[in-house]
Amino acid sequence: MVEKSKAELYQHVGDEAVLTWPTAMGIAQGNCLQAFYDFKAILLEKAEYYQQTYGVVPEFKAGMHFGNIVVAEVGNLKREIAYHGDTINIAARLQEKCNELGKEMLISAKMKEELKPVSGYSFEFQGELPLKGKRKSVKLYSVLRE
Repeated sequence: MVEKSKAELYQHVGDEAVLTWPTAMGIAQGNCLQAFYDFKAILLEKAEYYQQTYGVVPEFKAGMHFGNIVVAEVGNLKREIAYHGDTINIAARLQEKCNELGKEMLISAKMKEELKPVSGYSFEFQGELPLKGKRKSVKLYSVLRE
């Protein structure tokens, strides 16, 4: 799923995965959107197994934002590459808003503006909402796969 969508797996954070794309790869044919639905399809294919084995079928949510990030090498004894910046923070805050709004994927207006029209997807304006740690509200859209 990650390779198919041309994504880069930045890190796992608990039960979350953070994916990034170079602009052209993420925007092309809606790769960033398709990655979400490809992963969802994999979980649905295995739903019976998860239900029988664990008593629950996993669900997940996504938040997406568009912008530059700063990449830095951090650490003295254990070095790692770290991504920093408003883009990462806003995407995380959008993902947090999913439960509050009852949506599985939220994107910022900036992300929506960058996406080329891709057949099979529609966007529903969710309002201009405040995000934790942000002074200005952000316009949000939910994404629906038709």
